[in-house]
Amino acid sequence: MSWSTFTGTVQDLAMANELVLAYSERRQALGQSAISPLSVGDNAQDKTLWLAMQNWLESNCTSFIDHVNGPLNPAKTDFLYFTKATWQTAAVLNVSEGDGESFRRKVNPGDDVSYGHLASGDYRGNTDIFEDLQKGLRA
Repeated sequence: MSWSTFTGTVQDLAMANELVLAYSERRQALGQSAISPLSVGDNAQDKTLWLAMQNWLESNCTSFIDHVNGPLNPAKTDFLYFTKATWQTAAVLNVSEGDGESFRRKVNPGDDVSYGHLASGDYRGNTDIFEDLQKGLRA
């Protein structure tokens, strides 16, 4: 997804919208508003949506049932919900209490991977960003 706008003639728009749809569905499961899919001509370099997904995932992961260690708590009296750490582990993300540090990022294409929220100026063509969002949503 390295083009400046989504053209709709290449698979990048469809792949981006798979993430947007998954994000929107999980928001709605928690009674939050739906997110509109991306459209042809939208700015493919805009990081606002991807950053919102990262923030949302870390903030809301504890609202979902831990299907790896549960679904019930050890006493079998209630559902077992993810903690941030158990969600990160289940999603195979970086385990850290640091804000945004679940996610890989790169400032420049040749940089080593670091961790933190996607920021203005970051290299967004990096597939790690999208893989981490997929893993976070899948868990």
